[in-house]
Amino acid sequence: MNTRDIAEAISPIIAEYTREEQPVFVAAGVSNDATARGATMFFYARVAHSVIYIAGIPYLRTLAFLVGFSGMLGIARQIFTA
Repeated sequence: MNTRDIAEAISPIIAEYTREEQPVFVAAGVSNDATARGATMFFYARVAHSVIYIAGIPYLRTLAFLVGFSGMLGIARQIFTA
């Protein structure tokens, strides 16, 4: 398996994440320090989630997901309180 095969195998996964998580970054026109922190937390948690998923560590993967979800909740809170 070469790099091109790996990229072709991963492309559908990346496309699915993009469709799933894109609304998080729209944030309904609200932009402040809290939304920036939430987006940063979400981004790094999703990167960690992907690496942990590939490594096959189920409980740590759940923790990374929950950290990313809390970043999304922080963004949602700013949207609904603005």
